[in-house]
Amino acid sequence: MVDLQKLVQELCELAELTEQQITDELRDRGIEVSQPTINRLRNGKVGRPAFHIGAALIALHKDKLKRRVA
Repeated sequence: MVDLQKLVQELCELAELTEQQITDELRDRGIEVSQPTINRLRNGKVGRPAFHIGAALIALHKDKLKRRVA
């Protein structure tokens, strides 16, 4: 099981994205999400977001951190 809280924290810290930038990236991918939702995920206040949001966050994490390492 993926820890979405850790994943969002890594996007903010390692990929140096703000919560709003994460929101914008997901919206660019066709995912309707708000910055407060990203904040609640980051702070562990949302246990189980909608599947499409979780899947999009996993894909964004993979894309952003792969580029950073490469």
